[in-house]
Amino acid sequence: MNTIYQAKAIVLEKPESVVLSELKLSPVTETDVVVDIEWSGISTGTEKLLWSGRMPHFPGMGYPLVPGYESVGKIYQAGIRSGYQPGQRVFVPGARCFGDVKGLFGGAASRVVVPASRVIGVDNKLGAEAVLGGYRQGVGWYCHQHSQGRECCVCPRSGYCAWYSVCWAGVWRTC
Repeated sequence: MNTIYQAKAIVLEKPESVVLSELKLSPVTETDVVVDIEWSGISTGTEKLLWSGRMPHFPGMGYPLVPGYESVGKIYQAGIRSGYQPGQRVFVPGARCFGDVKGLFGGAASRVVVPASRVIGVDNKLGAEAVLGGYRQGVGWYCHQHSQGRECCVCPRSGYCAWYSVCWAGVWRTC
């Protein structure tokens, strides 16, 4: 598994400076999976603070940084000892695979390399409904057709609603 992959990624170079970059990913091991990201969560708190330069010190964060929170994608390549197969959809709680570019969560990339032990398999039928924020919060999100005809994922505990729209890698917008 000597293949070195690349990914398109949003990179915060410094406060108020963002670019779309092609980044070399970490080498793939036999216990890793290569995941093509379909959807990624956005934090309106942390990422806003990173954008403005007001983020308090936190281990693993700084500049340059690939933002993006928990992600969902399909496995492109699975290491022989990963326990997964190409084509399986997985939840990715974060990836640090961008070399010198930080990526505590790293979901704003087209592809990531991550240890298989960190991902969680999800039903392929769920698609975007693979409940991005819900895993982290420990609550079960569900999706339904909103009266305006758009899909809306709702946290049953808080009533929080997350609209989603597809961008180059797929992102969520909160309402």
